[in-house]
Amino acid sequence: MDEYIKERREKQDLFWPLVKPLPGVIKLVEHLKSHKIPMAVATGSIRRNFELKSAHLQDLFGAFGKNIICGDDATISKGKPAPDIFLVAAKALEKQVGEGDVDLVEAIVQRERSHGLVFEDATNGVQAAKRAGMKGARDLPTPGLKG
Repeated sequence: MDEYIKERREKQDLFWPLVKPLPGVIKLVEHLKSHKIPMAVATGSIRRNFELKSAHLQDLFGAFGKNIICGDDATISKGKPAPDIFLVAAKALEKQVGEGDVDLVEAIVQRERSHGLVFEDATNGVQAAKRAGMKGARDLPTPGLKG
């Protein structure tokens, strides 16, 4: 197992600097920043890997300033699908979101959490966002459509 992890890391390290953002991401982040929408990154990646993946993308990740939370940060006690990383990210934005799953907190905290919008690429992350009581991009109503 250790040999596999070592070999995988060496191979991944060669490709991290080649990672490109999905189409439209830079434009979206620039738009949100220009409208002073509070933003954070909450990634399950360890900080070492995040920095390798993002060092060449500072036009994108520079917009988040210090609001980048990684899965191995000391403030994260449980990884996704637990809601912890999204709650830590919200607290970095100075939001009063409490602790634990959304169904365990009072209504005022639930309302605050419901203002959070999460863009996620993995099932565990979607589950974590729902457990945090935050909306995912797919949870939003589409203009012109009912439901």
